[in-house]
Amino acid sequence: DISTMYYSYNMENMLAYGNETGQPEKTLHIWEQNKKEILQFNKTSAVSLYEINVAYAAFMHGDLHGAVRLANKIPFENFRPAAYCEARMLLLLAHYELNNLDILGSLAKTAKRAYEKSNILKDREKMFFRFFEKTIHKVKSKTEEKNAFAYLRSEILASDKTSHESTTPGSINILLWLESKITHVPFAEVVAKNAENN
Repeated sequence: DISTMYYSYNMENMLAYGNETGQPEKTLHIWEQNKKEILQFNKTSAVSLYEINVAYAAFMHGDLHGAVRLANKIPFENFRPAAYCEARMLLLLAHYELNNLDILGSLAKTAKRAYEKSNILKDREKMFFRFFEKTIHKVKSKTEEKNAFAYLRSEILASDKTSHESTTPGSINILLWLESKITHVPFAEVVAKNAENN
C-alpha cells in the first residue's frame, strides 16, 4: 500500500543520507531503531537496499567483519542488481582493509563480473578492479602503495573528465576511498568533508 511504499522510500533515503554525509553512526542508529519493521517486508530487494546501506555504514565505522557479514548476505536480483554489485565492491574494500591480500584478485574479478552482468560497469570501476587484480600484489611498501593509489586516482579522474562519468548518489565513492588511503585520513572524515563542500 501507499503508506508502506512511503515508509520504504523514506527509510532507504535516511539510511543513505547518513553514509553520504560521512555519519555512519546515524545510519547504524536508524537501522537498530527500525530493523524489526524493515525485515518484515516481503520484497527482498527492499531489504537488500537497506542492508547494503548498513554494511557500508559498518565499513565506514570500522566494523569490517560486520560489513563483510552483511555484504555476503545480499543476493543478486535481476530487477535491482545494484545492491549486489555494491556488496561485491564493499567486500573487496573490506578484505583489503583486513589485509586479506591473497584473495583481492579473485574478489575484484567477482565484482567486475557482477557489474558487467548488470550492465553498470563504467571505466572507473574497470580501472579500479584491474588495479586489485594486477597491481596491488606487486606493491612492496606503504610508500609504493600510496603512490600507486595516487596514480590510480589520477587515472580515474582523467577518465571521468573524458567520459563525463560521476559517482552515483548513494553508491560507494571509490575516489574518496582512494583519497583516504593517500592522505591517511579516515574514510568517514573524507566523506563528511566532501559532503560539506558540495
